Parts: sequence; structure tokens; C-alpha cells
Amino acid sequence: MGAVRAKKRRSYHHGDLRRALVDASITLIADKGADAFTLREAARKVGVSHAAAYRHFADKSEVLEAIATQGYRELAGRLRETIERVPRAQADQRMLKIAVAYVLFCLEQEPRFRVMTRPRHEERRSPELDSAVDEAFGVLVGVAKEGVEAGVLRKAPPVDHAVRVYIAAYGYASLVLLGRVRVLPERLESYFVTLLSPLIASLRAE
Repeated sequence: MGAVRAKKRRSYHHGDLRRALVDASITLIADKGADAFTLREAARKVGVSHAAAYRHFADKSEVLEAIATQGYRELAGRLRETIERVPRAQADQRMLKIAVAYVLFCLEQEPRFRVMTRPRHEERRSPELDSAVDEAFGVLVGVAKEGVEAGVLRKAPPVDHAVRVYIAAYGYASLVLLGRVRVLPERLESYFVTLLSPLIASLRAE
């Protein structure tokens, strides 16, 4: 018999391996959930030793923090792109579009959404993740602030307007993913707009 060849390890640049481990972890989470996957499995999936993986992440919780941070950064970017297509004078419509974009992001990125919204212990809070969360939510708060100052939205703390819209978007996305709200795929967006429109109307200045 011929000699058995050792499996060749893949070679990554420092930043590339970190991203590859995050991507592999997301795939594993989609298959088995955030609690069941391991960092060793992620290392095996990208073809590196577990020791190489541990040079980037101390444990699984750090991988989850990285996934959530990346998710909120991408969400913030999508929200900014969304409002660029709506005139600043239409703050109410900008808030509606942000809510729709949030829902679509969550439904398209279900494994990451579950990681992004899983409970976090105070002692494990990451400044990078907190910053990413603030960045994404800040897009909504910023639009609300502009709307209040322009007289388009009724006088109230902008963060209150933002929280109301966020609760609606988060609640809808969560219930759809849990199967508690069942909507045909082609109606997911239009049905949400129908539900959200009365809330948006209540934010407008009289």
C-alpha cells in the first residue's frame, strides 16, 4: 500500500483566517444552533488546526461576539443605503423604510440575527459590539431627530420614536422566524408595511 498522505492545512493571512472562522461558524450555527457548534468545528471546516483558531478567538463566546458585531455593522450600512433613496423631508417614510430594511435583513440573515439578538451577560459585553449596536440603532435615531427638528414628526424625544419603530420591526421579524406569524413569502414585506403604517402615521406632526 502507498503511504497515507497527511491532509494539507490551508494557509491564511491573519485577517483572512479570522473572517473565514466567522463565516464557517455562521454556517455551523445555521445547521445546529449557536449553543451546539464549537470553535474546533469551525477550525476543521476551514482546514486549520484548532490552535490556529484559538490565536484569533479565546473561546466560542468571542466568535459569537464577532458574528454579532459584523452583523450590526452590515445592518447599519444597509440602513444608511436605504435612507439615501428617500428625501430627507420625508422622515416618516424614511423610518418606515428603515423598519422594512431591518426586517428583510433579519429574515435573510437568520443565523446571524439569532446571534445578534441572543442574551448577553454584562461581564462579557464587548465595547466593539456595543459600538456596532449603537451605530445601527443610531441611523434610526438620527432620522427621527431630523424629523422632529424639521417639524415632520411630532415633538417627542427622537429615541422614543426610534424605539417604537424598532420594537415593531424586531417583533415582526422574530415572530415570523418563530413561525408564530405565517405569511406567504411574497407578502412578507407588504404585510409588514400594512401593520406598521398606522404606527408611522401616529408619529407625524399634526
